[in-house]
Amino acid sequence: MLLQKQEEDTWLNLYSFDFSPVVPNDIAFGNHCTQTLPSSFNYANRRAIRCHSEGQTRLFNFRCTMLECGEETIVELPDNHRYLIELEERFGIELDAEYDELRPVPALVREQSND
Repeated sequence: MLLQKQEEDTWLNLYSFDFSPVVPNDIAFGNHCTQTLPSSFNYANRRAIRCHSEGQTRLFNFRCTMLECGEETIVELPDNHRYLIELEERFGIELDAEYDELRPVPALVREQSND
């Protein structure tokens, strides 16, 4: 199976998968790598999404994008304790940690998320 995205007159291949049997250890190892290697997209970024009847709210590091009734609003979340309050209010995520205990977003990743 292949997932594609159309951009103008061109179809771009995004990813593919098949239904061949997979050894459970391969899945465990792949998940371990994507969550623990510093070079992994999942390790270096903070992401969340919350769908609701009017649209969705997405988080990528410090950028919060709200899509409601076809309108898009972008808000930059603060790099301080208020970030945790925003996570709870916008996504229902309540962390049992102080902001300073969170893994920092690397400077390069932060700059890319602000583009």
